[in-house]
Amino acid sequence: MKREVRQEVVETAEAFHFIKLYEQDRGRKYLAEYHGMSPRFAGVVKPGAAPLTMVEVGSGKIEGDDVEKLIAACRAEIEKENGTSIEIG
Repeated sequence: MKREVRQEVVETAEAFHFIKLYEQDRGRKYLAEYHGMSPRFAGVVKPGAAPLTMVEVGSGKIEGDDVEKLIAACRAEIEKENGTSIEIG
């Protein structure tokens, strides 16, 4: 059974990314899942134009036993796929 223990939002120029960290095996192992949604902002849509569609970008899972290393690995994957982070919260 997994239990969520931490969440982070990572913003790049083109998308918002979400990292969720789950405890597995009573705290001996952790699972980090990440995914992103783009475009980052809806912007202004001209009358009669098709609305912007949010699409999922850059998702994955990483397992390990060190929480901070898992979060750093997720951030690295996000930046590799979608550019440098401009804000992490």
